[in-house]
Amino acid sequence: MVSALITALALMMFLCLLLGWACYRLITDREKSKQHEASWRKEWMDEKKEVDRYLSGVLRVLNSNVGGISKRISESAEIAEAIQSQAPDLFKRCDGLAYWLHANDQFLVSLYAVAEEGIDCDHRRRVHEMKTTGEREVFGRIYEGAGLSPPSLRIEPCQPIS
Repeated sequence: MVSALITALALMMFLCLLLGWACYRLITDREKSKQHEASWRKEWMDEKKEVDRYLSGVLRVLNSNVGGISKRISESAEIAEAIQSQAPDLFKRCDGLAYWLHANDQFLVSLYAVAEEGIDCDHRRRVHEMKTTGEREVFGRIYEGAGLSPPSLRIEPCQPIS
């Protein structure tokens, strides 16, 4: 009977040691997990700051660099109209010129479309006015005047990534 009690006591002591070791491992693993999470969070925040800095720079250029994107879009159409009114035969002699100017215009409009939420209200108003006054139809008139067919593939502005 005494040997059974000693065996039970030894078994209980072994189980207590095993349980103590398991608790110790659980606590140390939890601490390592916290440290890893803190490290991951810091890396993520550093990356976010870098992306925010980059996007802030891009938006600063789109909003203010020598008139911003609305001025560049407007000038794209103005350049094409100036060539059409001052030297309309230039589009006939260099038929690629109309396509190049139009592609440049479409690129700027697509760039505006994906960055619109970060664009200054004044620039958005200017682009909206260009759309409502029909200023964007200049390339259709140029193709018609030069006897060129409009591009078969119209590139629509990209939708923002959500």
